[in-house]
Amino acid sequence: MRKLKKIATVATLSMVMLTGCGVSSEEKAVEALDLAATAKTPTSYKMDVNYTMDVKATYQEQTVEMAIKVDMTNDVLVDQEKAHANGTIDISYMGQSQKVELETYTYKQDDAFVIASNDGSSDTWVTSKVTGLPDATLSKDEFKTLKKMDVLRTLNDGKVKKQETYQVAGRIEYKTLAKMMDVLGATEELVSVEDYEGKTFPVTYQFYKKDNRLASVSVDMKAAMKESLTEGFGENTEGLEVEVKDASFTITCYDYDKVDDFTIPELKVSESTNQNEESDDTSFEMPTYYLEENEKAFA
Repeated sequence: MRKLKKIATVATLSMVMLTGCGVSSEEKAVEALDLAATAKTPTSYKMDVNYTMDVKATYQEQTVEMAIKVDMTNDVLVDQEKAHANGTIDISYMGQSQKVELETYTYKQDDAFVIASNDGSSDTWVTSKVTGLPDATLSKDEFKTLKKMDVLRTLNDGKVKKQETYQVAGRIEYKTLAKMMDVLGATEELVSVEDYEGKTFPVTYQFYKKDNRLASVSVDMKAAMKESLTEGFGENTEGLEVEVKDASFTITCYDYDKVDDFTIPELKVSESTNQNEESDDTSFEMPTYYLEENEKAFA
């Protein structure tokens, strides 16, 4: 018993000493972000973009179920200011489902970036302006913003694409999320990010240990989405049940400086007809049944 007490005492003292002498998790996170800021700008990379939403809401004896899943893979050539992506958008609404095969090209036109999208339904590509290429390089201002995140901390080391990473977590504001999701070229239809104004989202950034480049960003949108949907019903929420089974957005970056060149073919284009003063990033038009029924259910 004496030996056990002695061991326990030594262990306790050791923990106290470690706690007192070490830096805080927030300080470690700032150091990690400073290290990530030293990464070299790549000439190219691949970026996987995944967005998932699965919602069920019951109100006044009516139930609405809706799910969206987006999976896109981008080949980005930074030095040539162009990108090419292929992927799918799966939509399920009240027993109806649709799968869209989507291909996009992003390129510089005059002084602006344009994304051209085609879902295979015609030979015409729908174009709209975006803020830039899918971006795996964080700017100095973005790093400053991340250092000010609420609940800023480090996590245990992780792995992305079998490569070791270090992780920084916190909470981001909706404007930061909106900029991230601009990579989809369809933020308005898919997410309605403006509904999240004033809310924050848990986020985890991972950076590759070998070169400090961005490995992934994962955003948990479940709590904010549930709150936003509930608020949409106003004050009369008696009998309302909202279940957000999944709501997440993830970017994964890899194959830095290894992406092969590609040629953008001659495209037959037309400008998006859904553009407005707030946002013109509407290259993909959601199916009519989804928009109309969604408006009725969640207006």
